Amino acid sequence: MAESRDRLLELLDQGAGSTGSLAAVVESDVALTLAVLRRANRDALGSVGGVPRAVAKLEPAELESIARKVGSFALFTGSWPPGLSPERIGFHALQTRQAGVQVGAAVSYGSEDELRTAALLHDVGKVVLADLGFECPDAHTAPRPQERVARERREIGTDHAAVGARALEQCGIPQVVTHAVAGHHAPSAQGLAAIVRLADMLAHYQQGGPVETGQIFSAALALGLGRDALRQVIYSLTYPLPAGASGVEPCPLSSRELEVVRGLSEGKVYKQIALELGISVSTVRNHLHRAYGKLDTADRAQAVLVAAESGWL
Repeated sequence: MAESRDRLLELLDQGAGSTGSLAAVVESDVALTLAVLRRANRDALGSVGGVPRAVAKLEPAELESIARKVGSFALFTGSWPPGLSPERIGFHALQTRQAGVQVGAAVSYGSEDELRTAALLHDVGKVVLADLGFECPDAHTAPRPQERVARERREIGTDHAAVGARALEQCGIPQVVTHAVAGHHAPSAQGLAAIVRLADMLAHYQQGGPVETGQIFSAALALGLGRDALRQVIYSLTYPLPAGASGVEPCPLSSRELEVVRGLSEGKVYKQIALELGISVSTVRNHLHRAYGKLDTADRAQAVLVAAESGWL
């Protein structure tokens, strides 16, 4: 969306964006999410499945280049094939992400960043198929999601989930995400794929889609969620995600320890940091040693790297 692109560029131009705030804007859009992850995974040392880590890995100039090059559209404009308007795909992706976060919390899933990515990108195969000239079934020709998948398999021998997973693999996205995208319509889905499957159903249900409640209950039971737990998840979907939520862990450092580490990240020496904060050089050292212990790092370079990758700077 043009709005997401413009907000990202504004933060970068002002130099005011923390890793967390930049990641939140990137995650508001499917195309930005995929473009940033693709760039972060372009080398052999990639395997970055979450947007916060990807943003921390890239330089601001790289993020700006991505934002300026990626195609964008203005809301409620253009003529699109049925079911393939960017608005509908984008809004459904965001609703699936929100549902996925709630389901993941209910089942204590470990990596929220990868969960959010898989949920956001779960339908990217529909765009790929459309680009190849295949018109995906819409809610009018095949009302239920499983009917649409079955029709795709009959007509082209595969479905948008498998196609999307293959496209993500070619972009270097980690297997845990691609496997979840590939299996998010399979009744036998497990792990992350099962979470995305239930989240997708709940998003369709929220949008008034003809999703059978029996299928929703079955998908929840596959994750160990009973009816009461599922009701709690659905109830929680009436509230938006917390502002700025982007998978960034709470910072273990005190405000002063974080200020000292931030000073190091800006290339300042101990004396400069001490003058700016109105403390002694020995106090700066004490703050840093405590920060090293909390971050489980051995030196300033490691401390800055951990803090940046975690979105605390």
